[in-house]
Amino acid sequence: MRRVAALGAPLVFVVAGGTACTDGGPAVRAADAAVGANPGDSAALYVDLTAEGSDDRLTSATCDCARSTSLHVTEDRDGILLMLSTASIELPAGDTVDLSPGGSHVMLEDLDSPLIAGSTIEVTLGFERSPELLLDVPVVALEELAERVTAPGAAGDGAGGG
Repeated sequence: MRRVAALGAPLVFVVAGGTACTDGGPAVRAADAAVGANPGDSAALYVDLTAEGSDDRLTSATCDCARSTSLHVTEDRDGILLMLSTASIELPAGDTVDLSPGGSHVMLEDLDSPLIAGSTIEVTLGFERSPELLLDVPVVALEELAERVTAPGAAGDGAGGG
């Protein structure tokens, strides 16, 4: 895995959710992280993200379990749902952006091995302004993700462009 961090940006450790302590600077809170068990070579990561204090953007993700990652949004174009890659996902200050099935998410691609329900993976999320977050993400059965489905146009649907 290759990690890229801005010089001087502290690495903040979070176990399945929490808020980065940044001495009054920008911070992102993560909650309810999960990835679906998958025997294939890719899987989607879902998490609720809240920017504390000022607007921010999710700009990257890394995981030892995947050779690459990408950020995705879902757009409804004339009744057809399209999953599109994006450079960033907007995190408006104080709002919770729900990365969930049917909406924005992080794709873990070219997995080293199948993801097994009951295990955990370590994922680092990178942001435009806030320190990185290191998450211990539970791998759950796909059926458990059914409750997280986002309707098109919901909060988890926003792209940041870039």
